[in-house]
Amino acid sequence: MELFAQNEVVASRVFDAADIAADPVYEEREDIVTVEDPDLGPVRMQAVIPHFRQNPGQVWRTGPELGQDNRLVYHHWLGVADEKLAELEQQGVV
Repeated sequence: MELFAQNEVVASRVFDAADIAADPVYEEREDIVTVEDPDLGPVRMQAVIPHFRQNPGQVWRTGPELGQDNRLVYHHWLGVADEKLAELEQQGVV
């Protein structure tokens, strides 16, 4: 890296995940965020990238628990009626 710098070559070493999590530049840019997980406690993970000024986005949780989003997917997105969804749950399909 010293030779690159001496010869005015723009270069950087390849970072692994641990390097990124510890790097002050990533910290300053808020590219790594800490999210509370009900089972694991605080979890550091990648933020929403790129950062948009008007709609920056956010990470609000780690992965959902098994079945946590069933109602959202089946009822709201796919339009499955409450009665049908209850029937599928009772049958063990969902």
